[in-house]
Amino acid sequence: MRVLIVDDMPVNLMIIRELFRMTNADDVDTCASGELALSLAFQNRYDLILLDHKMPEMDGVEVLERLQDEWKASGRGNVPVIALTGNDREGAREEYLSLGFSGYVAKPVEPEKLFMACKEFLPDLHVNENEEGARITGQIDNEPF
Repeated sequence: MRVLIVDDMPVNLMIIRELFRMTNADDVDTCASGELALSLAFQNRYDLILLDHKMPEMDGVEVLERLQDEWKASGRGNVPVIALTGNDREGAREEYLSLGFSGYVAKPVEPEKLFMACKEFLPDLHVNENEEGARITGQIDNEPF
């Protein structure tokens, strides 16, 4: 399983990447801009992309549109793209789906919700539990992750 995480906030990239290290995902790439996301996605074949909606210069909607155009033109087929967003209001999920995203995860990211959203597109994804079977939880600066 190959995953690309795109977010302009380094702490978000770090947290989500660390969460994926607790799974059986083989290869997790990160980047902090829409331009770099396009470059990586055009050069590599990802099974899933987690894409921040609000980024400077090129937002996630524009990145998604350009990815979909390229996939259509190349005949490669679409890769599921899950929106990462601080927008957690009622109706947000439906809004992101209508924009073409495959799914939606609100930030700050809650591990269980992140993995539930990813598992819809990566059914073989599983969390590697430690000996005690501990759940993935934690805090950074008093914010849940």
